Amino acid sequence: VVGCAAMDGTAWLWNMETDELQALRGHEGAVNDIDFHAAQGSIACTASDDGRACVWDLPRGEPVRDLRQHLREVTAARFLGAGAGSAHERALATASLDGHVRVWDLRLPTLVSALPCDCDRRLQVDAHGPVHLLLAASDIGFVTAWDLRMRRVVQCIDLLETAQLSGELTSLALSPSCDQLAVGTSEG
Repeated sequence: VVGCAAMDGTAWLWNMETDELQALRGHEGAVNDIDFHAAQGSIACTASDDGRACVWDLPRGEPVRDLRQHLREVTAARFLGAGAGSAHERALATASLDGHVRVWDLRLPTLVSALPCDCDRRLQVDAHGPVHLLLAASDIGFVTAWDLRMRRVVQCIDLLETAQLSGELTSLALSPSCDQLAVGTSEG
């Protein structure tokens, strides 16, 4: 299944085997991101300009969690668990333009922590559950890494200065082995 976020507040799912399209409707602003749970393929999360992140039951096409504690637009969402038995199997990270990356325990649902991260217009997240690592890239050039066990910053890098990148950071991805980090910028 391929997920696509849309400006009209809808997230679209395309089943590549059946060619079927499914619409996830419920947001009142643009949908900025969609992420699928690695161990539970019937669960996804959307992040929206309406200040909400919604966790969806895909077979029913209905939200099962509505995370509203963001003060501004939610730009990204990532499930933290890498699989069944992971310490973060039922955890989710969301990034908001209010300058926080929030970590949620979806069993309750409860906000576990709100980690500060400076940004202006964009904040992206990625995670690697087995090593308890959460990363955020902000449009102003900073990549911040947190250890989820201690909820503290382990590293913060200004890529605009140290790597002499130009433009806003628009995306990031951590390799499965955690030895490489890729970032995208508005300048290519």
